[in-house]
Amino acid sequence: MTPVHFSFSSAFILGLMGLAFHRTHLLSALLCLEGMMLSLFIALALWTLQFESTSFSTAPMLL
Repeated sequence: MTPVHFSFSSAFILGLMGLAFHRTHLLSALLCLEGMMLSLFIALALWTLQFESTSFSTAPMLL
């Protein structure tokens, strides 16, 4: 597992765990959801750059 893959996977898992543990407070749950979406967006953007394919370039925008 590359360090980039590990960092974005751990950011997503930390956001998911934060969402699971802080469901009672709306603001903290929204921050955890935002962190999850940000890690997914960056991971998809880096994935398209890694494969150098233009057909996957719209994937982060569709997310």
